[in-house]
Amino acid sequence: MIAPLENQGRESQLNAFGNCAKPSEWLSEGEQAMLKAIILAGPDPRRHGCMEWTLPILCEVIAERFAKTLHPASLSRIVRRLGLSKRKTRPRHPQSGAKAQAAFQKRGCAKR
Repeated sequence: MIAPLENQGRESQLNAFGNCAKPSEWLSEGEQAMLKAIILAGPDPRRHGCMEWTLPILCEVIAERFAKTLHPASLSRIVRRLGLSKRKTRPRHPQSGAKAQAAFQKRGCAKR
């Protein structure tokens, strides 16, 4: 039977929740350095099936390489601690023309 925490002292309450691994312990320093190199190198579209990293895909990569499972929210903390942030490129229409963009910047939207 598990005793409720209210009946135990403050010391045992802290021990009950203090045994969790800290975010810095989830991956070793070497694994963190390798993860940063993997992120900066970018994904392989044929292998990973994507053009940019997402946290769930990085979790799969960590499971393959390091045999450790992480939740994407936990990985987010590690990635921020590595000095990286989430950035996306501005979307561009595939049929946009350089001449049309230059004309728009000069005169703005054409009136009809």
